[in-house]
Amino acid sequence: MPAQSVIQQQELAVAELIPQYRFGMEGLNQHLKKHLRYPKQARKARMTGTVYVSFLVDSTGALKDFVIDQGIGGGCDEEAIRVLKISTPWIPGHKDGLPIDTRCVVPVAFEF
Repeated sequence: MPAQSVIQQQELAVAELIPQYRFGMEGLNQHLKKHLRYPKQARKARMTGTVYVSFLVDSTGALKDFVIDQGIGGGCDEEAIRVLKISTPWIPGHKDGLPIDTRCVVPVAFEF
């Protein structure tokens, strides 16, 4: 009889209050404008587009487990992750009044 593997999925609780950048959406936009560096390879190729990055905001507000959901290449994907990593700490999501781990997706635009 062949061995069966069982894959367990950890389901995240659905947040009643979603995670937020500590200075709000306008603050996040300002952070991205201030810290985002257009990669040389992408600039040379005149690449534009939006990188969608998902990550976990844990119950302490730390960001981890970054994943490129949709990238554009040219070094932009890595730069989007870099600039989000330095945006910590965030305000975590909450359920029943308690902070919880919550997955988020943030679009990072690369435009000339």
